[in-house]
Amino acid sequence: MEAFRVSSTAITERLDPGHYRPMLVENDALLRRFGSRALADFYLRSGIGHTAAVTPHYTLDGDGVAFVSGGCIVGGHLELAGAARIQRSAHLGIMSGSRLEPGFVLLVRKGELGNSAVVPSGTEVNCSSEVMFLEMRPDGDSGFVSSYFNSCHGRMAFLRQQRGMMIPSISLYDVPELPVPALAPDAQRYIGDKVRQAERLRARARREEQESSAFFNLAEWTQPRAGRRRSYVTGRQAMRSERLDAAFYDPAHDAQEAVLQARGAIRLSQLASLIEDRWNRVGKEFAYFEIGELDIGSGVIFPSRVQVAGAPSRAQIRVEPWDVLVSTVRPNRKNVGLVPVSDEALPLVASTGFGVLRFATPERAVFYHAFLRSDAATQQLMRWNSGATYPAIESDVPLQVLAPDFDDDVVQQKGARWLKKFQALDASQRLTTVSKLLVEHLIDGRITEADLIAAQKALEAGDRSADRAILQSLRQGDAADAAPLIPDLDGLYALLDEPDEGTD
Repeated sequence: MEAFRVSSTAITERLDPGHYRPMLVENDALLRRFGSRALADFYLRSGIGHTAAVTPHYTLDGDGVAFVSGGCIVGGHLELAGAARIQRSAHLGIMSGSRLEPGFVLLVRKGELGNSAVVPSGTEVNCSSEVMFLEMRPDGDSGFVSSYFNSCHGRMAFLRQQRGMMIPSISLYDVPELPVPALAPDAQRYIGDKVRQAERLRARARREEQESSAFFNLAEWTQPRAGRRRSYVTGRQAMRSERLDAAFYDPAHDAQEAVLQARGAIRLSQLASLIEDRWNRVGKEFAYFEIGELDIGSGVIFPSRVQVAGAPSRAQIRVEPWDVLVSTVRPNRKNVGLVPVSDEALPLVASTGFGVLRFATPERAVFYHAFLRSDAATQQLMRWNSGATYPAIESDVPLQVLAPDFDDDVVQQKGARWLKKFQALDASQRLTTVSKLLVEHLIDGRITEADLIAAQKALEAGDRSADRAILQSLRQGDAADAAPLIPDLDGLYALLDEPDEGTD
């Protein structure tokens, strides 16, 4: 059981020792020295998600409304790719009290306490009781408030209010008095705009993802043949493989191959090479790519930094930027990732749970990465399934996949366009981190409110010099030799200057 010695003057009505953990008390004192306002000053109303039974209202209908749980709020943004859906009639009726509007600030009150995000524009969502929502006042910047709670100082302020032992949570009644840094509107807006820029880039990446998915979504590739399908082995088929499982010889596979061959197809073995280079385990740290870090919705995979001394046994394959990683476990889930460009001088290492393909150019890699996540490619991968409990394939199976044989100019053009999805997602993640670091540096005294106000006013006048200076000062860690958080500022500005789809 926790116990802390505190001054009697610091005791409130709370008698749980966790409320008086020294780091939390010290953080609270720091916020008050900096100058803070009660969170209630920033919002018009607050609430928590739907508390009654939800099961009767779930739906698999594509027109259903996304139902936000605590797990949907991650990395400073709202991730709806894996969210459950509820019936629209329930969203508008019995569950209307937990409807979320664009601009609401969301806070996780059960589970990953304190994770925060802003509901983006053009989003229709509802939420569970794990989530608390705040409807902001006109003078309260939602992006700033969300960034504050994602910062270390905001997180500690939030955690200080947790109650309960078995399932810790935050009561809605403890929230109004939470301390929030008292900043001028221009300073709030400077931080909040980084969150809004990040969301713009995520929206652009989603459009690119939808475009690439639609490009390869040819129904005739995967549509079952008319009538009941039977699995059987012909003499010709039996000669092609040593496989004895009937599913391998399902006529649907031959039908799909015939369609591909008719329109022009090519094996990936003619376009890519299988990488099996072994890592020599030299150095102190490495960037590790494992299946758990792969975002199925976008095909993006971000590595984790791992100490060489504690390297998992499966960390063996030395990879390079733009290598395509095809999971050999559960290929039916479309676990296909793309190694991003790294701005750190660390070895890039993938798990042996991937089959690693290398293409001639980044554009080709991006193009065929999108194809490998299509239904047509997934059906071919699953043909070679050899798993029992879980589907599994050998690492060289992706080379056997038949892909449509497009002209090289099409591959390069589409690949270059879809490449921007990965650039936008990377920049989005960095901007979200920027917003959080700005709050932390401000409270810690490493940057001033006047700096933020000046940068915001300059941006509104079309001058990026102050903004550039602030962004150049941010690092990926506190070490003296830490890499810049945004190594290519010109590239970031170029992305931000591109008009959004449908605008001039």
